[in-house]
Amino acid sequence: MTLSVSLYRHDTERLEFVSVPDIDNRCAAGFECYRTRLWGSRSLTERGATFMPTLKNSDLYVTPDQFDAFRDELAMIHRNARAIAHDIWPYEVIDRFCPVQRSQRARRLRVRGARDIRTYVNRFRSALDVAERMNLGFNIG
Repeated sequence: MTLSVSLYRHDTERLEFVSVPDIDNRCAAGFECYRTRLWGSRSLTERGATFMPTLKNSDLYVTPDQFDAFRDELAMIHRNARAIAHDIWPYEVIDRFCPVQRSQRARRLRVRGARDIRTYVNRFRSALDVAERMNLGFNIG
Protein backbone atom coordinates (compact mmCIF):
# COMPACT_ATOMS: atom_id res chain seq x y z
CA MET A 1 0.00 0.00 0.00
CA THR A 2 1.03 3.58 -0.48
CA LEU A 3 0.26 6.86 1.19
CA SER A 4 -1.52 9.41 -0.92
CA VAL A 5 -2.67 13.01 -0.80
CA SER A 6 -6.38 13.79 -0.82
CA LEU A 7 -8.44 16.90 -0.38
CA TYR A 8 -11.59 16.99 1.72
CA ARG A 9 -14.42 19.28 2.71
CA HIS A 10 -13.53 20.54 6.16
CA ASP A 11 -16.72 22.51 6.76
CA THR A 12 -19.13 19.56 6.99
CA GLU A 13 -19.97 17.22 9.84
CA ARG A 14 -19.13 14.19 7.72
CA LEU A 15 -15.70 13.55 6.22
CA GLU A 16 -16.17 14.01 2.49
CA PHE A 17 -13.22 13.59 0.13
CA VAL A 18 -13.23 15.55 -3.11
CA SER A 19 -11.81 14.30 -6.41
CA VAL A 20 -9.60 17.01 -7.88
CA PRO A 21 -8.12 16.33 -11.34
CA ASP A 22 -5.25 18.78 -10.68
CA ILE A 23 -3.74 16.46 -8.08
CA ASP A 24 -5.14 13.00 -8.90
CA ASN A 25 -2.13 12.00 -10.99
CA ARG A 26 0.43 13.45 -8.55
CA CYS A 27 -0.89 12.29 -5.21
CA ALA A 28 1.69 9.76 -3.97
CA ALA A 29 3.16 10.46 -0.54
CA GLY A 30 5.38 7.38 -0.30
CA PHE A 31 5.15 3.76 0.64
CA GLU A 32 3.19 2.78 3.75
CA CYS A 33 6.49 2.20 5.59
CA TYR A 34 7.26 5.91 5.12
CA ARG A 35 4.79 6.62 7.95
CA THR A 36 7.53 5.65 10.39
CA ARG A 37 10.76 5.56 8.37
CA LEU A 38 10.40 9.08 6.93
CA TRP A 39 7.41 11.18 7.93
CA GLY A 40 7.25 9.89 11.50
CA SER A 41 11.01 9.70 11.95
CA ARG A 42 12.98 11.13 14.82
CA SER A 43 14.89 13.12 12.20
CA LEU A 44 11.79 15.22 11.50
CA THR A 45 10.66 15.58 15.10
CA GLU A 46 14.16 16.70 16.14
CA ARG A 47 13.93 19.43 13.52
CA GLY A 48 10.66 20.69 14.98
CA ALA A 49 8.15 19.09 12.60
CA THR A 50 4.70 18.66 14.13
CA PHE A 51 2.37 17.88 11.22
CA MET A 52 4.17 15.12 9.33
CA PRO A 53 5.11 13.06 12.42
CA THR A 54 1.40 12.49 13.10
CA LEU A 55 1.49 10.05 10.18
CA LYS A 56 3.39 7.65 12.43
CA ASN A 57 0.14 6.84 14.26
CA SER A 58 -2.70 8.13 12.09
CA ASP A 59 -3.61 9.95 8.91
CA LEU A 60 -2.76 13.64 8.61
CA TYR A 61 -5.51 16.25 8.28
CA VAL A 62 -4.64 19.92 7.76
CA THR A 63 -7.36 22.56 7.72
CA PRO A 64 -7.04 25.89 5.85
CA ASP A 65 -6.29 27.81 9.06
CA GLN A 66 -3.19 25.60 9.51
CA PHE A 67 -1.87 25.95 5.95
CA ASP A 68 0.74 28.65 6.74
CA ALA A 69 2.28 26.60 9.56
CA PHE A 70 2.19 23.49 7.37
CA ARG A 71 3.92 25.37 4.54
CA ASP A 72 6.66 26.41 6.97
CA GLU A 73 7.15 22.80 7.98
CA LEU A 74 7.33 21.67 4.34
CA ALA A 75 9.93 24.37 3.65
CA MET A 76 12.02 23.10 6.58
CA ILE A 77 11.80 19.52 5.27
CA HIS A 78 12.76 20.64 1.76
CA ARG A 79 15.75 22.62 3.09
CA ASN A 80 16.95 19.68 5.21
CA ALA A 81 16.21 16.88 2.73
CA ARG A 82 19.84 15.77 2.47
CA ALA A 83 20.33 15.58 6.23
CA ILE A 84 17.00 13.78 6.67
CA ALA A 85 17.96 11.24 3.99
CA HIS A 86 21.26 10.73 5.79
CA ASP A 87 19.39 10.07 9.05
CA ILE A 88 16.83 7.64 7.63
CA TRP A 89 19.40 5.63 5.63
CA PRO A 90 21.93 4.71 8.34
CA TYR A 91 24.83 2.44 7.39
CA GLU A 92 23.28 -0.65 9.00
CA VAL A 93 20.23 -0.39 6.71
CA ILE A 94 22.42 0.28 3.68
CA ASP A 95 24.69 -2.67 4.48
CA ARG A 96 21.73 -5.00 4.85
CA PHE A 97 19.92 -4.20 1.61
CA CYS A 98 22.48 -2.99 -0.92
CA PRO A 99 25.22 -5.30 -2.28
CA VAL A 100 27.53 -2.57 -3.62
CA GLN A 101 30.56 -0.94 -2.02
CA ARG A 102 29.37 0.96 1.04
CA SER A 103 30.50 4.44 -0.01
CA GLN A 104 28.82 4.12 -3.41
CA ARG A 105 25.55 2.73 -2.12
CA ALA A 106 25.36 5.18 0.79
CA ARG A 107 25.84 8.13 -1.52
CA ARG A 108 23.42 6.76 -4.08
CA LEU A 109 20.66 6.05 -1.57
CA ARG A 110 21.08 9.32 0.25
CA VAL A 111 21.18 11.46 -2.89
CA ARG A 112 18.18 9.64 -4.32
CA GLY A 113 16.44 9.83 -0.93
CA ALA A 114 16.95 13.59 -0.69
CA ARG A 115 15.64 14.02 -4.23
CA ASP A 116 12.59 11.89 -3.41
CA ILE A 117 11.88 13.85 -0.23
CA ARG A 118 11.99 17.11 -2.21
CA THR A 119 9.69 15.60 -4.84
CA TYR A 120 7.13 14.62 -2.20
CA VAL A 121 7.32 18.06 -0.58
CA ASN A 122 6.75 19.73 -3.96
CA ARG A 123 3.69 17.50 -4.52
CA PHE A 124 2.34 18.48 -1.12
CA ARG A 125 2.88 22.17 -1.85
CA SER A 126 1.10 21.85 -5.16
CA ALA A 127 -1.88 20.06 -3.59
CA LEU A 128 -1.93 22.61 -0.78
CA ASP A 129 -2.22 25.43 -3.33
CA VAL A 130 -5.20 23.67 -4.92
CA ALA A 131 -6.78 23.09 -1.50
CA GLU A 132 -6.36 26.75 -0.62
CA ARG A 133 -7.86 27.88 -3.92
CA MET A 134 -10.88 25.60 -3.43
CA ASN A 135 -11.19 26.10 0.36
CA LEU A 136 -10.64 22.40 1.05
CA GLY A 137 -8.70 20.53 3.71
CA PHE A 138 -5.49 18.61 2.98
CA ASN A 139 -5.05 14.94 3.89
CA ILE A 140 -2.32 12.31 3.68
CA GLY A 141 -3.39 8.79 4.42
